[in-house]
Amino acid sequence: MVLSGPGRGGKWRLWAGVLAVFCCGLVVGAAGGALWERTQTVARLEKLRGQGGPILAKMAMERLTRELNLRAEQRDKIQPIVEAAFEEVHAIIDQTRPRMDAALQGAAERIKPLLDAEQAKRLDQGGQWRMLRPPPPPPPPANDRGPAGPPPGLPGGPPPMERQPPR
Repeated sequence: MVLSGPGRGGKWRLWAGVLAVFCCGLVVGAAGGALWERTQTVARLEKLRGQGGPILAKMAMERLTRELNLRAEQRDKIQPIVEAAFEEVHAIIDQTRPRMDAALQGAAERIKPLLDAEQAKRLDQGGQWRMLRPPPPPPPPANDRGPAGPPPGLPGGPPPMERQPPR
């Protein structure tokens, strides 16, 4: 009795090949998507950092208009105020960034002697003080409503929920 011949093992091999190609596509697609998202996030952050006040003011005005249902005459009066505020904020950030970077660099230099050789190498590769900075925020969700607020009972959140006694 012949188990492998035309028509017997060929279908199994064909389906195994199709499955292998499908799995490779999944892996490549996931890696490519993650890489694309990372580059887009970096590009957005660079754009925000480079343009500073004007783009942040535009984003704030869009949100104020949407959330408060501003009328056209209100927008015309509010926009210069928002633009001036964000220009001032951007100037403050530009003035303080070197001091923040120096403080973080100093901390990295004080941390380095406490690390073993491999850890110190990774700290150097990571840009030393950059590893001490918090990661950038994630991109906004697809519905563009922003991140959820704090849970009940915390500052800025809704009041704590009352617990009902068990029945």
